[in-house]
Amino acid sequence: MPGDGVPPIKAAYETFFGDAVLVVDEVPKDWDVATDAPLIVVTDDGGPTIWPVWSRVLIRSTVYADGKQTARKLRRTATGVLLAHVPFGMAIDKTGLGYTDGRDEDTGADMASFAVNATVRTEVITV
Repeated sequence: MPGDGVPPIKAAYETFFGDAVLVVDEVPKDWDVATDAPLIVVTDDGGPTIWPVWSRVLIRSTVYADGKQTARKLRRTATGVLLAHVPFGMAIDKTGLGYTDGRDEDTGADMASFAVNATVRTEVITV
């Protein structure tokens, strides 16, 4: 199976940010931009796999916050955290970073995201 790069990246963010930011893999239904801590949502946008060695996946980290500058600052910090503390067993391509800003109509949050290509080991799962 393709390796899962999301859990180790979430763990790196959780270690760095502590309670200042909620790190998740999807926006919680009850999250409120006005009263709750900012979010970092970490997702795997997929990519090719060379079985049984590695998967090269696009990992997207999206900050949801109250204010565009707050979201952008947290994005810059999260980018630095990931590039300075690459999780064990993973490689990050530091030359192909992509980023974008936006606004989430469902939550009213300002968003700032970045994406990196990560190489992760495949996983053998037996049933």
